[in-house]
Amino acid sequence: MRPMAGPARRLYILASGGVYQDVIGSTEAVARTLEIPRPISNRKFLLLLGPLALCLAIFTGVIAASIVAYAGPGATAYGSDFALFYEAAKATEVGQNPYGANTLWHREQASFRRLPNKSLAHVGNPPVLFWALRPLTALPFRVAAVIWTTCMYLVSLLGFLMLLRWLGWRRRAFPIAIFLAMPQVLFQLYCGNVAALIFGTIAVAIVSRRSHPVLSGAALSVCWLKPHIALPAVLLIWAFHAESPKKLSLGFFAASSLFWAVNFGLVGFSGLQAWAAGLLGYSKGIAGQPEIASFAGLYYRWAPLEVRTVLGAAALFVAVVATFIAWRKFRDRPPDSPEVLWLWFLWMLCVPYAHVNDEILLAFPVLLLLGRNGVRTLEWPSILTLYALFSCIVVDILPGVPVGLEPAKLLVATGALVWAGRTRKADANSETVPAAKAPRSVAPSFA
Repeated sequence: MRPMAGPARRLYILASGGVYQDVIGSTEAVARTLEIPRPISNRKFLLLLGPLALCLAIFTGVIAASIVAYAGPGATAYGSDFALFYEAAKATEVGQNPYGANTLWHREQASFRRLPNKSLAHVGNPPVLFWALRPLTALPFRVAAVIWTTCMYLVSLLGFLMLLRWLGWRRRAFPIAIFLAMPQVLFQLYCGNVAALIFGTIAVAIVSRRSHPVLSGAALSVCWLKPHIALPAVLLIWAFHAESPKKLSLGFFAASSLFWAVNFGLVGFSGLQAWAAGLLGYSKGIAGQPEIASFAGLYYRWAPLEVRTVLGAAALFVAVVATFIAWRKFRDRPPDSPEVLWLWFLWMLCVPYAHVNDEILLAFPVLLLLGRNGVRTLEWPSILTLYALFSCIVVDILPGVPVGLEPAKLLVATGALVWAGRTRKADANSETVPAAKAPRSVAPSFA
């Protein structure tokens, strides 16, 4: 196939699964991969995704009604996570230990009418977060909570937009609407958690990984805001999505060293010990937590601490071994191989504990699963994954059964991504055609 005329002298070669790749000097990452648009039946689209869109619209209305019913932010429901951050920031201002067993509980008793379960009045975030939130404590809580939750929602949107643009999506309105209405994202708005901030910085790291790999690694240092959830994402990006793993590692370790130095300067060694104790204490107290999405959701309500510890360690071991095997097998593949996307879901299952709102980090592998401009959206692995992620609002706890069903949806999604990876590998083996024999009649579309 002759190179097409133009400043960039683009050459399109037929690659795996009927994908045309843009070659400018060397093969670009999958982010620049151009997929041939496939005709999509409007009837099939409405039949398969219409119910999901309708359910998401209803769920969005329920969330909005709940915010109104609770008359704005408080220590329960809307703004509940931010209430903990707000009180922790105020505690640090007066020299109290925000990680103390009863510190935040007593402060919330004095500040709010509706109080959460006492076991929920804990934080496991680093001291620098509470120091950074001090300016908001000068505002009334409700004003500060609205500002914070709105900003986290906008950060989620901005991160998703960056990924869409980087992945070459030209039709963005529908995926944006679905993303903003997904439970994992709306719960970020509802609770005011920091997972949205981590997702936004992961998006920055992904889009800058080729042009600024050191900056990409530095952005990933934000993972320390919630290390048990975000560190696996850093590992997966380094192993399977980085253009220059060494430079990314340099940026990550340099920024992480600065992060730890700032925390040490703020609270000293004793403060870092208190943070570690708070993080571990939060993990030990998950029996009172709602909506545990990791494997712990299957047993955390009834298993004693010793059993939870053993099972949690076993799950982490499985994730580490699976990641190592996949890295040995696919490390020579181009970044973003569809055969490793399931590892994102496996790690979400295997961390000590994860809530539904933490699943916002899975938006990146889901976008890779759907393909450019959503050309693979109506494939069964994609449909199963989307519906599985939505189902978190109906599979929490069966009445009278002390077993959470949240992990079940991630298991289904993990299986769907394994299926997608194997299918696309088979397509690549059966459909790959040498560049010289590529059909001339195909006219690739430009982003």
